[in-house]
Amino acid sequence: MSAKILGKKKEDKEKEKGVMEWIKAAKFDPEKGELTIGGRRHAIVFNGFYSDMRERMREVIGNAADAIIYDVAKEHVKAVVLYYMNHFPPLKLLAKTKKGRDAVANKVVDLLSAYGYGKGTLEKLDWEGESVIVVENSFVATWYVRNNIKTDKPVCSLLRGFIAGAAEAIGGRKLDCIETECVAKGDKVCRFVVKPAE
Repeated sequence: MSAKILGKKKEDKEKEKGVMEWIKAAKFDPEKGELTIGGRRHAIVFNGFYSDMRERMREVIGNAADAIIYDVAKEHVKAVVLYYMNHFPPLKLLAKTKKGRDAVANKVVDLLSAYGYGKGTLEKLDWEGESVIVVENSFVATWYVRNNIKTDKPVCSLLRGFIAGAAEAIGGRKLDCIETECVAKGDKVCRFVVKPAE
């Protein structure tokens, strides 16, 4: 780890340390075939499986596939974030102030990296207007690039839902997320804009 983090900014080193602690907290029970992180069961899913599933859904039901993926991810992550905010008093207290909501939002963006979705950066945070999250090395988009699959539309519906659900839980109001740039369609990064729902 020491050779890898040489030259990184202090903030990146701290994030990497946090992710490594999170990974160390993972527990695998070989007798049950069960992986838990933070007391919740997880499964490791290859990005090709997710992308193949998305493409097959799009073949069968068209663009509704992305809407379903977005809605399910949004509601799930919103419920998870609300659970933690309601069961861990420090998080609940933090979320009552703008500075605290900002801190929780930064932690949630760090979780994008910890879960392997890509390197998330909170580029702009405005609870009343638009917020912008940039994801480098998207779990979803990189699969399309690596497999030379061309697309003219963003493909990261899962990440859009993740971001929208977390933002709604933290912000306490209806929000939507759109992907304005996507590596799968040739952009340098995946860029997500969170704004009040219409």
